[in-house]
Amino acid sequence: MTAATSRLRRRGIGAGVAALVGLSGLGFAAMPAQAAAGFNPAGTQVSGVDRFDTAAQIATKAFPGGSSTVVVANGDRAIDAQAGAYAAGLNNAPILLTQKSNVPAYTVNAIKTLKATKAIVLGDSNSVDATAIAQMTAAGLQVQVVSGSDRFATAAAIYNLGSTKSSTVFLARADLLAGQVSPDALAASPLSFDGTPVLLTNAGSLPAATASAITSGGVKNVVVLGNAITDSVKTAVTGLGATVTTIAGDDRSLTAQKIAEYGIQQGKYQRTTATIANGDKIDALAAGPWAAKNNAPILLTLGTNALGTGTTNYLTANASTLVTGVAFGDTNSVPTSLTAAAKTAGGGDVTTNATLNVTPTDAVLTGFSTTRQYSVTGLAAGSNYRVTLVNTANVTRDANGVYSFVAAGTPKVVTPGTVGSLINVVNGVSVTGAQSVGGIAPAANGSISFTVSTPTSTAESFVPVVYVDGGADTRLEVDANNRPTETFGVGGRTTVLPPAATFGASTVAPGAISAISLTDDYLTGDAGSGSDVRFAWDSNDTFQYQGLAITQAQFESAISLGQGISISYNPAASGVSTFNLGAEIAPSSGDITAAGITSVGNFDAGTASNDVRVVLPVSPLASAGTVYTLQRKLTSASDYTTVTNATVTPDAAAGTITFTDNNVTPGAYTYRVVATLPVTGTVVNGTASTTQTITAPADTTAPKSVYAALTTSGGLTGSLDAGDTVTIAFDRAVAAVTAGDTIRVRDADGTIVDLVAGTGSTWTLPTGPTVINGTSYATGQVLTIAITAAPTTAQSISGGTTAGVQLPATIIDQSGTATSASVNWDLAGSSDVTIN
Repeated sequence: MTAATSRLRRRGIGAGVAALVGLSGLGFAAMPAQAAAGFNPAGTQVSGVDRFDTAAQIATKAFPGGSSTVVVANGDRAIDAQAGAYAAGLNNAPILLTQKSNVPAYTVNAIKTLKATKAIVLGDSNSVDATAIAQMTAAGLQVQVVSGSDRFATAAAIYNLGSTKSSTVFLARADLLAGQVSPDALAASPLSFDGTPVLLTNAGSLPAATASAITSGGVKNVVVLGNAITDSVKTAVTGLGATVTTIAGDDRSLTAQKIAEYGIQQGKYQRTTATIANGDKIDALAAGPWAAKNNAPILLTLGTNALGTGTTNYLTANASTLVTGVAFGDTNSVPTSLTAAAKTAGGGDVTTNATLNVTPTDAVLTGFSTTRQYSVTGLAAGSNYRVTLVNTANVTRDANGVYSFVAAGTPKVVTPGTVGSLINVVNGVSVTGAQSVGGIAPAANGSISFTVSTPTSTAESFVPVVYVDGGADTRLEVDANNRPTETFGVGGRTTVLPPAATFGASTVAPGAISAISLTDDYLTGDAGSGSDVRFAWDSNDTFQYQGLAITQAQFESAISLGQGISISYNPAASGVSTFNLGAEIAPSSGDITAAGITSVGNFDAGTASNDVRVVLPVSPLASAGTVYTLQRKLTSASDYTTVTNATVTPDAAAGTITFTDNNVTPGAYTYRVVATLPVTGTVVNGTASTTQTITAPADTTAPKSVYAALTTSGGLTGSLDAGDTVTIAFDRAVAAVTAGDTIRVRDADGTIVDLVAGTGSTWTLPTGPTVINGTSYATGQVLTIAITAAPTTAQSISGGTTAGVQLPATIIDQSGTATSASVNWDLAGSSDVTIN
């Protein structure tokens, strides 16, 4: 998920591109929107023979469609890379590990699997030296090194990669040995991937590089992780003008629990999934991107001996909603005793919600007009059943085998989707070919058999779904979470592929590509014979865009169902084929409109309705690698700016991308989504939305004065006379002035007088920003009182030893000066109440 940027590489979005990829959810796909009880992290434990292999396994599972960029860090000096998840998030990239002078084979293989063309290397030559970088370059990677003079400077350099600096950062302890890991930074890494950078510090002192990053980046909020960071560091941060918040527990598991709860409050995590990692080891250093993309927190164990109170608490508290769990690292890092304890705390495991056994399993059929026979067991005598062929784009299966479907209607029923294959034999009896056949009684042995004939000329992928034939609709009924409410079973996916193309030159006209698989590297289409054929490619082939050489990754990012392509095809494994793409398919502005589908509300579990959500319907004909970006502007402004920290949620089944812009400053905004094509970089601007207005919440915090002074104009310089002006600045806006508002002041000799709006003085709140001593104050934060007549006896409460009000004078009371929520001026808490 994810992700935390407003950019999304659209691999597999749209039924056309995803049609032959198969069932999502085989271990690492989309999580269900709402989960039934069940949790088993051992069921999907991700591990390798060592930390490098584990990182590679995580990376390839987190990015099944590949990634053009990888982040590479030293796996032996983990502390240097604790800030790396932010760099990974900026580039929607996985994290891989290397040795100082050697790139392990596991890492090299993962780079190849991911089809990466760029590596962002973290740390200087003490972490990754020239030898390792040369190995990456030789593997075809463009290398960018991000480093500083030490780990603190490296973290600052990573923070500075963001084009727009985040005003909130995490601060984690890093004065550890090279082989040690900062557990608090590890637990925060999914949130860092989603857009909150991690800066590093010593336990007892704030490094200069970190202080400089806070200052130069305009950081306003520093979230300190863990209780090892001392108050002296927090004081130093406060001195830089930032507000400090601490998330800490008595041990690393309790701190990780609090970080997880913070992530839920920020709307980044879901309560349906959680991950487990050893808090003492670095096996899970690469887990941040996977966890972020799956909206999952990382919970930490206390080594290999205890699950930890914090981890146990979190799992127990969320046991009613947890479904999917993952453990990072092998059983030497997270032993079976701990995954078993986690399973128990999280409510046990769910195996599947399908109770009927349908065989055989998944299969790929090459060539058209073929048949496949299925059988169903476990059926109840006296019940009739129905078989429906469902397009695989309309069904998902999560890591626990729980199925959910695309559904519609009242009551909700499964939408089968377009399927050309037909059921033509049931229990040995021929039937009229149909996508759905009902009224089937089981044979004496409690089974059903049926045969499906595949299309004659079109590629497709489907699963047979068997269920009780009855209810309000003949289709399979589902609940609010799109999960069946009737007894059902799902058979193996059948993927129908056309025959392979033969040697020679071919042209597939625009719109004639019928399917694209970016997983198995092939396209299908009609090359003029009247029937589809299949063209496969690999790294040995030549790729072009309108005759110009491009990389395989660029080719795969640009290819689209609506595109034309010329192919000089050599089907031999060692042969070289040339694939020459026609022009990229740009989505029209109508495809990327935000009009009518933008909403304002509370989407981040906060307390205010200050979030904006834009749902983008994505055209399946657009180039697969098109990058979609959310932009906004004040409606009164002329230019749009990119929303860099939007939460991005793709929904492949619905063919949409949802952007959520959280915590928007009050005002009237116009949004649009722009599309950037992957090869040419052409930008297509979407249609602007209707005006979205964010209303400022009532300010329930008392205003405090931070500046009070007098400007003299005539009269005595040391007293309050006609022509003088009193200026008072507040830390927040105050409401409009009304006649009779009063400020009571007292001078050093005891004279007490009231300054009354409309009586001897004129009070105003400037309508625009006001700069005082280099500080800019917003509208409503500066009150000016122009003295039109010196305070008279009638205005005096008591007289001092000297006539009149002498300066300096102290404000001791007031009435009428308050926020729009009628919260009065907090004189006692104000830093400046002296007029001088």
